[in-house]
Amino acid sequence: MITFADDGKTINPIEPHEREWALFLIFVLSQFDGDDPEDWDSHIDWVRARFETPDAWLGSEGAHYRKGLDWRDPGREFVRRWQRFKAAHVFESPDEINRLLGIMLFDA
Repeated sequence: MITFADDGKTINPIEPHEREWALFLIFVLSQFDGDDPEDWDSHIDWVRARFETPDAWLGSEGAHYRKGLDWRDPGREFVRRWQRFKAAHVFESPDEINRLLGIMLFDA
């Protein structure tokens, strides 16, 4: 999802259809501080290839998929935190989302 400019230190603008996934990446990075951001970006790319939205991944469709792989559920509290985060950032501009991603990736 994240592509870097030629300088390797700035993020190319996100596409409109990637907005919610970019917010989800920011949320996940804020929840798992200290984890490698590139690992999470790769994981979310993998999930995004299979699910239309983060809510689909965290909802019943994702639960069914995770059960088939014997993966644990993220838990209700995680989903509630995501919903609150998403609601709080519903009006963030693409530029602001990119700025937040840059902070999460380069200032971690």
